[in-house]
Amino acid sequence: LAAPPPAPPHPGEGALPIGCLMRILPVLAVLLLATPAAAQEPFASRVLDAHNSERAAVGTAPLTWSEPLERDAQAWAETLARKGGGLEHADQRGQGENLWMGPANAYSVEQMVAGWAAEKRYYSPGVFADVVQSGNVVGHYTQIVWRSTTEVGCAVARAAENEVLVCRYGPPGNYIGKTAY
Repeated sequence: LAAPPPAPPHPGEGALPIGCLMRILPVLAVLLLATPAAAQEPFASRVLDAHNSERAAVGTAPLTWSEPLERDAQAWAETLARKGGGLEHADQRGQGENLWMGPANAYSVEQMVAGWAAEKRYYSPGVFADVVQSGNVVGHYTQIVWRSTTEVGCAVARAAENEVLVCRYGPPGNYIGKTAY
């Protein structure tokens, strides 16, 4: 014979006492307020905002998010993570690519993109390949602001103690003899 089902709970049975709730609610509020608003936004929105603020500064149209580019970026980020976290560009065609690596949980996605954007201090307007000052790298920055690029998709993967960010761009930029914007 099966045991009879348990009796339904009495009103308030199993619930936290009101005094306990009153002590927990302020703690939950502090935790929510202590979490930066940017960290609560979806990854794609944060990446787009970081890219589009750089594009707005030079007058290029905002990028849109591409799920196919995101999937490609995720696959390559995971490949780099499996290889131990070294950075190497994928052998892909028809997409631009920016790579970033740093200590896990030490940088926000906004800081990662800002690392690429910081190359603008070495950028001299003109045709690509002649835009570099003092032999410094500017290709990550120019890919972010490249006028004909219209979409981006990015992903992060963990590689040992590091994180790898891969962003893919379509159509790609950084064509020799062309201007970024």
